[in-house]
Amino acid sequence: MEQQEAVTLAVALTTFNSMRCLPMVLDSVQGLAQRIVIVDSGSTDGTREYAAERGCIVIERPWPGPLKQKVFAMEQCAPAKWILLLDSDESLEPELRSDMERVLQEDDPSISAWEFQRKIWFLGGWLHHMYQPEWRLRLVRSDQWRMEGKMDLYHDKLVTDGKVGKLKGICRHDSYADIKDAVMRAQRYAERAVGREMKGGRWYDFAWCIVDVLWRHGIRQRAFLDGKRGLIMLGITMASKLIRQAYFCQQRLQPPKKDWENPVV
Repeated sequence: MEQQEAVTLAVALTTFNSMRCLPMVLDSVQGLAQRIVIVDSGSTDGTREYAAERGCIVIERPWPGPLKQKVFAMEQCAPAKWILLLDSDESLEPELRSDMERVLQEDDPSISAWEFQRKIWFLGGWLHHMYQPEWRLRLVRSDQWRMEGKMDLYHDKLVTDGKVGKLKGICRHDSYADIKDAVMRAQRYAERAVGREMKGGRWYDFAWCIVDVLWRHGIRQRAFLDGKRGLIMLGITMASKLIRQAYFCQQRLQPPKKDWENPVV
């Protein structure tokens, strides 16, 4: 990539067939960021073309896993004083954008990064209680960050060793297109865990999943206050946990073959 001039804020995004949410994401940072870098891993829905038309820097790169792709995207933002890392289904609500403008202008030297609260937008409304509070560190000085997590799993996070401030406002998370999308993702995440870990699959693990989800989300977070949306998400979350346990159970019933059990070709 050609050397770019220094800017105050650059946004890093990784995409794959992201046209469902990308227009809203770009609208939310337009005029706030001087540079938007999109690293795309083979979209076929017009994501790359649309991003280029909006003035983004678009880089095509095969998918190496979420952690490596995000690190690469952030590295391409240089030179920039601040980097905002967003997922392709995350957009800034007006209050959050306004507060971000304020802190960028003030540029408090004691602050290395800023975190904000993320809320899920689901079936046409907010989940104000389910999965709340959910603070995400995403705005960071370009020379004071690192990414932590497992290379092939979706558990990466942006961290800093310096002081972290809290921004006002909400980041809208359009995580699921509909119920079918949510259920299919639950199954995919469960499949990824197979072979990487063995933390369940026994009868009491199934029972504990039910108790844990009901306590953590149903009682502590009061998902029922989100109405039907909250109850639906509570059910999907429980199904996701049980599906994972089902795969673990299958793994126990059908353990991988030892090397000596595989025929020599």
